[in-house]
Formats: sequence, structure tokens, C-alpha cells
Amino acid sequence: MNRRIQPALRWLFCCFAAATFTATHWPALKIAGPVPRPDLVTHFVVFGTWTVLLHLSGLLGRADAPRTAQRTAVVALLYAAFDEGTQAVPVLQRTVALDDL
Repeated sequence: MNRRIQPALRWLFCCFAAATFTATHWPALKIAGPVPRPDLVTHFVVFGTWTVLLHLSGLLGRADAPRTAQRTAVVALLYAAFDEGTQAVPVLQRTVALDDL
């Protein structure tokens, strides 16, 4: 990974992660679309992007190291569980479900 773009990728990941957390915890947010459960497609795209940005950011190690991929997978799974679980706060009026995870 080019060392000159590493700080930009870290900044991009941090901004994307903050925006993701904000969106997933916005009170009573509903996603409408032309297909049933468009939120599942949105989750796949957003959390997939979150995971790729985390991996490329270098925060968990060199992006070309297999160990970094393992760390990224574990952190992404833990964060997804945290994110889904914290949506259970009643004031948020969000749906918490295993298929969302």
C-alpha cells in the first residue's frame, strides 16, 4: 500500500464509520424501496464498504498480510453485533433482528 494514501484511507474510514453509526442509530429511520426488505441490500453494501475501508486503512496491519484479513473479519463481525445490539435502545425505535446482523 502506498504510504502517501494511508492517512487518507484512515480518514475516509473514520468518516465512513461515523456516518454509518449515525445512520444506523438515527431514530425511527425507515428505508423504502422497490424490493422487499431493501435494508438488507443496504446493510450488505454499507457494511461491506466499511469492512473494505477498515482493511485498507492499515489500522489493523498491512493490507497485504493474511493476518490483517483475519483481524478485519473479526472486528467487522464484532462491530456488526455491537451496532445491531445498540439499536435496541427504546428511544431509537429501531428494529433489531438477527437477519439484519
